[in-house]
Amino acid sequence: MKSVFTVVVALVLTACSGTSPEKHAVAQYNQAVQQAVMKQFGSGEKYAGQHCTVTAERRADGGYNVMRTEGDEPLCLAAWHSVSSAQRLPLPPQQAAKTAIFLFAPLKPAPHAAATGAG
Repeated sequence: MKSVFTVVVALVLTACSGTSPEKHAVAQYNQAVQQAVMKQFGSGEKYAGQHCTVTAERRADGGYNVMRTEGDEPLCLAAWHSVSSAQRLPLPPQQAAKTAIFLFAPLKPAPHAAATGAG
């Protein structure tokens, strides 16, 4: 059974200026980081209903060092590991912020129609 899981990457912005192509490059970078972290994390099924906020700072090599976590300890430990060990991250565009906030909140999978008697 595949669980529903999302990691939201919110980069702390130091300035809101920039042209549309710059904003597009930052958005693409954020999406690539989110995908790499989710791939490293894997299934969030066993953490369903928990939450964790991870604050991290980008390293010179493009990876992230976790500065702090807040939330449910089991999920935060797994989230810490996935953020700090995410691989194949693209180099950030010049406008990308150095600090990122990753929000982990795995959801419980929806019951199948056969399991609920519906359908």
